[in-house]
Amino acid sequence: MKLKNNLTFEHMLNMLETQYDYTYDLDQKYQLEVGFERGVDIHKYANPDFDWIYMSHLRRALEHGSDISRYVKPTYVPQLLQVISDLAVFKVDIEKFVSHSQLDIEEMLDLHSQLLRSKNIKPLDDTIQEALCVLGPYYVND
Repeated sequence: MKLKNNLTFEHMLNMLETQYDYTYDLDQKYQLEVGFERGVDIHKYANPDFDWIYMSHLRRALEHGSDISRYVKPTYVPQLLQVISDLAVFKVDIEKFVSHSQLDIEEMLDLHSQLLRSKNIKPLDDTIQEALCVLGPYYVND
């Protein structure tokens, strides 16, 4: 696919790999290509520190009009990123969970569980939710 300015994905990928002095693995390239094909600004999740799982959650949120990059770090466990991206897909303003540059993980998990149950989707296991709380605090990127 070419964008309006005739950039191909291969050209964009080459630019990103040059910019970051990094060669993306096949799974990362796939996530970048899917976003490119869907018209997402792939620069927002092209950070080489993000593995393909992180990239997929960031891309998914961007496809639904939410940039969640402020709320995630490469060191966060994928389950937390899943919660954040799910909330973004549900059009929840993640900023309402930020206080003193920290995410209120317990409130996020409560709302996440409620929203999933409302769609007849099983929420995260209690053990995972407890682990997410213990692993905190989680800070936002300023």
